[in-house]
Amino acid sequence: MVLLSVFRKRRLLLSSAAGLIFISSSIAQSQNYPEKPIRLLVPYGTGSSTDQLARIIAEAVTGETKQAVVVEDKPGAEGFIGVQAAATSPADGYTILITTNSTQVVNQHLYKKLPYDPIKDFIPVRTLGQSALGMTVNATSPYRTVTSFVEAARKQPGKFTYGSATATTRLAAELFQQQAGIQLLNVPYRANSLTLNALMGGEIDVMFSDTALVIPHAKSGGKLRTIGVTGLQRMAALPEVPTLKESGISDYYLTFWYGAWVPANTPAAIVTRINDLLGRAMKSSSAQSFLSLGGSDPFDLSGDAFATFQLSEIAKFGRIVKGANITPQ
Repeated sequence: MVLLSVFRKRRLLLSSAAGLIFISSSIAQSQNYPEKPIRLLVPYGTGSSTDQLARIIAEAVTGETKQAVVVEDKPGAEGFIGVQAAATSPADGYTILITTNSTQVVNQHLYKKLPYDPIKDFIPVRTLGQSALGMTVNATSPYRTVTSFVEAARKQPGKFTYGSATATTRLAAELFQQQAGIQLLNVPYRANSLTLNALMGGEIDVMFSDTALVIPHAKSGGKLRTIGVTGLQRMAALPEVPTLKESGISDYYLTFWYGAWVPANTPAAIVTRINDLLGRAMKSSSAQSFLSLGGSDPFDLSGDAFATFQLSEIAKFGRIVKGANITPQ
């Protein structure tokens, strides 16, 4: 019994010592982080608003740490390809997923099976901004208001097409159909930039998109016309464009948001260090200008607060999908 007691005490001491060594090592790693290039993985195409934001962050973090920060776009399959690549990356803090609620919230309600788990496979680091979407048509379209578009679509069910490349852009259009009492045909694309090109080329009739993507083409004399926004109030970047609620779709409200995640099991001290770096990057003049010009608002949650918010958003969008009578694919 005495020998057994001594053995247990020694094992406890060794275990405690190992734990202290691990914690000390983790803290030391975080103090030296980053010691090599960081990869910001974006599950959308080049030129998307998420890609633009990631490049702004990369520049800011590089400027502070003097380490290269590389943006890698992996678009396709509603973001599945890029997110799965991030989920299976080493949990060492050198792969950071920069994405939106489309992949981390909405996708699980639109598809019966995902190749990743948005909760179990990731640690949420921090939010990076939120924004409404813009309902946009070609500048040559005869529809200058949401009302005129809805009236025409009601007369010809199924004739009008909308393009989508993410779960949120698709859901925005699906919710619009339900509340406006119209029927549109979905044309899917691999990236929002391809949807944009299709709209400018007259291949589709309308798209719902992050305004950072369409604003450069929707200014006076451009190839596009934004006729409505999905938030509760008008955007400072598009003050002349009414909300869908103002346009007669009285219950319509939908926003999207950007965030950063790292693979599960990334050391806590490294996550804290990344959170600090991203927080300072988002305070840069370039990031603030991006949020302002793109119609986004600052949105600052991190750690447990971000994790709780993500879960609440999953529940909220689940109700939206159910209310829109969308059957998971």
